[in-house]
This record gives sequence, structure tokens and C-alpha cells, in this order.
Amino acid sequence: MSRAVYDLAARRIGPAAPTSLLHPAGLSLPFDQPADAELITPEIRADICSGAYSADLLQLLPSAVRPGDRVLIIGAGLCAVSTAVLADNKHGRVPFFARRDLSASSLLPDGQPWQTVIMVPFMGLSLILAEERISLMVCSIPRSGAQMIGSARLDGVDRVIVDCGNDAAPWWEEGELCSVLAARCYVCSPANQAQVPPSGTALLFQAPRPGCNR
Repeated sequence: MSRAVYDLAARRIGPAAPTSLLHPAGLSLPFDQPADAELITPEIRADICSGAYSADLLQLLPSAVRPGDRVLIIGAGLCAVSTAVLADNKHGRVPFFARRDLSASSLLPDGQPWQTVIMVPFMGLSLILAEERISLMVCSIPRSGAQMIGSARLDGVDRVIVDCGNDAAPWWEEGELCSVLAARCYVCSPANQAQVPPSGTALLFQAPRPGCNR
């Protein structure tokens, strides 16, 4: 008998190793090989199939993304490993500890047991923004994102989305990044200004105020 995964959110029986996950918004998340499906925990899989995963962020995208945008996502979430560590004025490589639960993978060896160590390079945020001509930046790691964005050159970046995803991160972490963006002259979009900022909220910040020095 083949194994099966019971999707509590969709109330259906599905294969243990699907070739892709389908999000109700019309997104398809393919796997390079069937074994990759096992990297996503059942809880995250259920959230994707039900539409709960990053729901606040997805609601913002239609009004945030413009034709021709070049987008940088800091803290991409479902990526199997980090492709780089963003840090201005640092060089070389640093160990990344990949764990069975991808959300627990990090640069720290402590905590949950890790399966493998991957050496990833340092890359400067300012350099990436300039070379890739980034116009929209999505930041899903508010605390460390505040440190990076606070000192980066943001020329050409006219929109920033702050997203805490489904994590129960305290609002002060997200608020710290919002304060940094305000200091860099970004303005929270009118649709978001009336929101009470609980954890899990995504906020869109628009182009800097005229005459403000970033």
C-alpha cells in the first residue's frame, strides 16, 4: 500500500510525494524531484493548499507589483537553502545549518539537530539592489532586515513590503523595520494605515517623500 498524506485543510487524500502544490490564488509550486515534497512540513503544506500561507502578502501583490518590476525577496521562506547571506562590508562564506524543518534552518548550529552544513557566500545588499536594478523589495525577516535596510543604499527601490508571514513574531520586530523605512522616507500605503499591526500582517511602503534624502 502506498503512503498518503491527509490534507486536513482541503479534506482530501493526496499522494505522499506530489509533483507540485497548488495554491487557491492560482499559483503552482513545482518540485524538481518527488523527494523535495518531503521538505515541506504537513502544517505548511496544509496552509498552502488552503490559501492560508502568506495570505496577507498575497492580498497586497496585485497593487504592489508593476509591469517590469525586478523583485528581491529577503527571507524567501520555502527556499530549500539560503543562496546567500546579505551583509554589507563582509566577505567570504559562512556555514548554513540545514534542518529537516526548513523553517528551523539557520546560521546557528544550536537548537534542533541539523542534517547538513552548506557554505553560503556573503553578498552586499547595496550591491545587489544596484546591480539587479531592484524596484520592489519584500522583507520577511523584520529584525535583521531592519539592520540591513537601515544602512543600505536604496536608490531605485520605490516600494517595500514588510511581511511577517505566518509566524507569531511580536509586532515590535516588524515595527522596528517600519520605523527604519519611515526614517528612510518611505510612506505606508493608505490602505494599510488604519490597520492594527498584529503579527502576521503585511504592509506596503511606497516611494519616498519628495525632497527626502535616503
